[in-house]
Parts: sequence; structure tokens; C-alpha cells
Amino acid sequence: MSNEIKRKFTNTTRMPYQDVIALLIKAIDFHNKEAMQDFINTEFHHKQAMNLKLYLIDLKEFIAKKENESIQN
Repeated sequence: MSNEIKRKFTNTTRMPYQDVIALLIKAIDFHNKEAMQDFINTEFHHKQAMNLKLYLIDLKEFIAKKENESIQN
């Protein structure tokens, strides 16, 4: 199985952000995994995963807004 994330929807608005989104998802997964294994630092890893997830949500909302603006123009 490949480590690359498959990208189904590509357009000129999303393209510049795809690698960042893939990296964020890997970082979120890493911190979630560490939270289950590193009991001393579980709270830290949960917090980092949540911070990254909130950033990812904001980023995706920004991309959707840019897509809508480009469609309207």
C-alpha cells in the first residue's frame, strides 16, 4: 500500500494546498497515535491533534470560499 494520499478532486484552487492538507492529516494521525501510546504525554498529543484539526477545518473553509469566488467570477 502506498503512503501517498490519493487525491480525487483537483482544480487550480485546491492544487497549491494539497500537500499541506496531506501533511496536516499525517500530523493529526501521528498525534492521535502517540496519545494512545505515550500515556505520560497523552494530553499534549490530544491538544496538538485538535489544534491541527481546527487549522485544517479553517483551511478547507478558506479553500471552499476561494472556489466559490472563482466560480462567480
